[in-house]
Amino acid sequence: MKKLVYLFVIVVFFVGCASIPRTETNRRLAEFPEEIPGVFEVIKIEVEGAKHCLVHVGQQHWVSGMKDSKLIEVMETQEEIYGILSYLREEMMLKKIYQEGSCEGFSSLKLKELRVVQRNFLLSELSEIIKPDTIEEIKNELIEEEEEFTNYLCNSALGRLEEEGKIILRPAERYFEYDAHSEFLSNLLILPFLDSTLVDNEEIIKLEEILTNNRENALIDIINTEEDQFSLTVYGAAHNFYDNVQRWNKKYPDNKFSYIKILPTTLKHCSVSDREVFKHFYLCSDGIFEFKSRD
Repeated sequence: MKKLVYLFVIVVFFVGCASIPRTETNRRLAEFPEEIPGVFEVIKIEVEGAKHCLVHVGQQHWVSGMKDSKLIEVMETQEEIYGILSYLREEMMLKKIYQEGSCEGFSSLKLKELRVVQRNFLLSELSEIIKPDTIEEIKNELIEEEEEFTNYLCNSALGRLEEEGKIILRPAERYFEYDAHSEFLSNLLILPFLDSTLVDNEEIIKLEEILTNNRENALIDIINTEEDQFSLTVYGAAHNFYDNVQRWNKKYPDNKFSYIKILPTTLKHCSVSDREVFKHFYLCSDGIFEFKSRD
């Protein structure tokens, strides 16, 4: 009888000490490939009990005023991303992609409509402070840029894959955050035409909050609303969602996120700042990242 009691105690002890079983989300994270053609590095952050996993493929994209030499670099990255997304589509069945810059109601090719909205806002603001002839010149330049932007969208990784019917695009932005972001950028474009003494420095300080945190938080909330388990986004490589995920996990401990960041080979130079943050392996028991040496 004593032997049976001892055996029962030992079994209970070892069962109690066993690690909590991985969620289905974290099982998929563990199986997620770490070597992908065209990828410089794959960084995985597993959060215990996570119900969602955000997979962020870093990109560089067209921006206003971009030189031809830089555009060539951008399209080289887009070519790599095309291969990366094709690989993930085949190997991980990830076909639904959240697109940076896309709001509800705007598909990849309709994003140019947002550019028209931005153009009209900028011109209306400038009309009060500069001559009509100059306004017309600026308008023509903006229309030319819109054509460049449309051409970029068609030839980007997401534009090509959508046209081929291989992926489903979903918006990565909520209109409120993206509208604030667009208006803020337009205001920055107006600054050179204003007397520098009229510029409010506090507006410049808002840059990080408007261009990064608010939009990143919106994407996490969108993914949660759509109840995706594994979610893929193509978003600027300068963005890092780890702090947003950390704050979300602290606020919603029963609905946590794990995180994967993928950096294409052509963007390996963007890894410098990341490595300072990610050089340790994170063991996340409560959704808060704890620093643990990889060694």
